[in-house]
Amino acid sequence: MSITPKHNPVTRRIEQLRLHYKAFHSNEKAKLCCWLLETDERQVLDEFYNMECSAFGEIPDLIVRFETPFIKGKNFGQELVQELSDKVKGYKEELGEESVPINWTPQNYGGSDQEYLLKNLDAFGQSLEDLDDAVVAFLQPVEIRSTTGLTAWLEEALLTSRAGNKVRFMIVDDADSPAFGGLANSLPEAVMVFKPELDMPQAMKEIASAAGGPNNPGVKFQHAFTDLSEAIGKSQFDKAEKIADTALGIAASNNWIHLQVAVHLAMGSGWVTGKNLPKAISNLDEAKKLADIATKEENPLGPPLAVNALFFKGSALVSAKDYQAAAAVYRAAVPASQTAKDIFKEMEAWRMSAFCAEQTSDWKDAYDYYEQALLVAEKLDDGIRQNSTVPFIGAAWIKINDREFGDVEKGDQVASKMITWLGEDWQQKIPK
Repeated sequence: MSITPKHNPVTRRIEQLRLHYKAFHSNEKAKLCCWLLETDERQVLDEFYNMECSAFGEIPDLIVRFETPFIKGKNFGQELVQELSDKVKGYKEELGEESVPINWTPQNYGGSDQEYLLKNLDAFGQSLEDLDDAVVAFLQPVEIRSTTGLTAWLEEALLTSRAGNKVRFMIVDDADSPAFGGLANSLPEAVMVFKPELDMPQAMKEIASAAGGPNNPGVKFQHAFTDLSEAIGKSQFDKAEKIADTALGIAASNNWIHLQVAVHLAMGSGWVTGKNLPKAISNLDEAKKLADIATKEENPLGPPLAVNALFFKGSALVSAKDYQAAAAVYRAAVPASQTAKDIFKEMEAWRMSAFCAEQTSDWKDAYDYYEQALLVAEKLDDGIRQNSTVPFIGAAWIKINDREFGDVEKGDQVASKMITWLGEDWQQKIPK
């Protein structure tokens, strides 16, 4: 009998996912499980994955998450095998003698990139004494340069996978604009698509009600904010404004400044989507004003909220192509980020200041601001630098330097710094 807890809104939705997955597991012809999820449903899939990796797991397959970016795709399978090798090494180092015996190392089997991956994953699975079922590669690339390229790569992998191979795949797609729909059309027997429709707004209401009862102010606010998010998501802005007034009233009467800020940020972002810049800016300015009040009252949430308000406003102005005004906002975000002790946001504030200056051909400002961003990047942890916009900053500075200023020595220094920080292939890591 399962001991998995199933009596709250989240675990009930995890169970919905589990039932879908069991249908995939029992279909011997299926090789790819594709989840069509709304943005707010993805966290439930993450919890499903975490639960299946724990003592509460019920599925006999071994699901392994891969985050290798899909850049060019030529050697994607090899890169996935290397990620698996790194995971195994880290697992053994962490647990030492307590680790499960894994007698596997990557082997060069020849053949295509997909064959290389499939054979290595199959061998990995066979090396695990207690695993009788499939190894499922849960592909969640941190970056996908080409969904068309990844679709083609996956299609070839599914066509290559032989009947007896105990290797399967799992991916997540956007419920509103699916990118991998062609796979199910071209390989209907191999691909199973699930759209669970978890209704997360209702889940949040259930959680809030269980936490404090329907008359609790926190519960009332949570319900209102959930309804607000739903209305904004459906572009029902008149309805959203009325709900926002209700939420703001609850938050103000309880002196919850941070929640008032959250409402204004949500409305500001919503009005950007709704193409009403004046209303967006009005809400974002109000959010900044409230964050400043919180800061003066020595509320620790004040400084980071002020930074968020400025970044939201800067983004709104960029979307309206008012780059000069946006640059001023991002420059104001620099000292705000310093007050919040947020090094990453400080770097991003300089980067966006530079980007805006580029759009107005203010090359000297762009040059100086990108240089400031690189100076701040020095303070970041290496792991954060590796997965940030630092490659873009370096490339942008070098491009402006080469075209406008021609400082060869300084250009060589920055290029050398990029290699030291990010490796010889650093330019391939530039966000597109």
